[in-house]
Amino acid sequence: ADPEEQKLQKDLAADNVRNDEALEMGIAASLADPEEQKRQKDLAAEEVKRASAALEKAVADRAAANRAEVNRKLAAEKAKREEEKRKAQAAEDAKRAEEARLAAIAAEKAKRDEEARQRVVDEALAEQQASLDEEERRKRAVDEAIEQAKRTKEARQKVKQDILAAQKREKELAQAEADADAKRKRAEEDLKKIGEDQAKRRLRKRAKGLSVEFLVNQLDVELQEAFGDKYNENTTFVDLEAMLWGPPGKRFQKTNDFLGHATTKNMDRDGKQGVSLCTAIGSRFKDAVGDATHFISWTWRYKVKQFLRTLAEHCEIYKLDKKSTFLWICFFCNDQFDWLSEGGNDGVEAFGDVLKHIGKVVCVVDDYVAANAIYFKRVWTVFEVYTASMEKIDVDLALMADAKQRLLLAQVGQIKQAIVVDVMTAEATDPEDAKRIKQLIAGEDGAATATNDIVKQLFVALINRLILG
Repeated sequence: ADPEEQKLQKDLAADNVRNDEALEMGIAASLADPEEQKRQKDLAAEEVKRASAALEKAVADRAAANRAEVNRKLAAEKAKREEEKRKAQAAEDAKRAEEARLAAIAAEKAKRDEEARQRVVDEALAEQQASLDEEERRKRAVDEAIEQAKRTKEARQKVKQDILAAQKREKELAQAEADADAKRKRAEEDLKKIGEDQAKRRLRKRAKGLSVEFLVNQLDVELQEAFGDKYNENTTFVDLEAMLWGPPGKRFQKTNDFLGHATTKNMDRDGKQGVSLCTAIGSRFKDAVGDATHFISWTWRYKVKQFLRTLAEHCEIYKLDKKSTFLWICFFCNDQFDWLSEGGNDGVEAFGDVLKHIGKVVCVVDDYVAANAIYFKRVWTVFEVYTASMEKIDVDLALMADAKQRLLLAQVGQIKQAIVVDVMTAEATDPEDAKRIKQLIAGEDGAATATNDIVKQLFVALINRLILG
């Protein structure tokens, strides 16, 4: 297979041929001389031996060289194959690394694609849910609209029914007004027939008063039990009014049945429930009510406890028997279910009649200094004092304790200057009452000045009497 090895073998074969020829020639030449032949033969043999040894050595050297070359080539081939194998392995590793890189890229891309797909799915689901929610809202809106339409229809039907009922009530009210007019006319006719004596008897029945004994000893206890902490030193009669009959605007919607006055039937009002506090007290405390001996001129803005203490002090100063002294106090003696209801009564005429019938007035005044006094700012109290003065009715003064102490330290000139009466600036809870009273007792400016002077002089005289004892 190796051309050089073939050339070497061919050369060795040619040398052998030459050696054989030389040997044959030597043998032929030595045939003539046996020894020579023998010597030649030995020489030839020696030559052959040397040639063979040289040839063998050359062959061995050549074979060794060939083997070395073969080994070198084999080693080179092996190294080449190893290098190729290494390169192939490196290429395979690089391929696998590239495949791994591409697989990682593909996996990352697939992950991103999956996330994007999931986002798309989530957005689609969110849109679907939003669509469902919107549909639900629309459905609710439709249901609410249907319900509203239903309620509107029912409301319209109710309004129609209310209108029909109102028309019916209007007819009934018209009939009631007609009946009331007829009843009033009959009552007026009856009143004329009854005559003056019976009117006076009704006045005496109406002019009942509460004993000072009950007011200062029992009433305070009853109020405390009925209202607890709501009733205290700062509670005014205006507060008590709201507690008993409700505040203005909500009057009699919810009443307190204090001492049974709200549930007692009133024969003067066709048996309807609700009588004066005085009537209710009289049914429970027989000695607490009697014919009024004194008309009390005062205002509902006073504090209840302070007012009651002032009444007790007044009885002590004037040595009045508390058990037999009966005070007509509008808050208690008027039927407030009648007076506080819409329309009420003609207070100007009624108060004037009661005042003249009783014939004795006590002015409960909170302060002699007009700027500080509630009393001089109320037109009803000015009216009462004016009426008493005009009718020459006895008037006494009950001054509250704090004002009395200041009064005893003041000079007469200071007192006269402090008492300022101005009927035209005085007020009433009902503006119509204030207007009518001012027209009645003051009229024009000149008359108003005269009224102011009359009331002021009366109070100066009362205060002088109080100071002098």
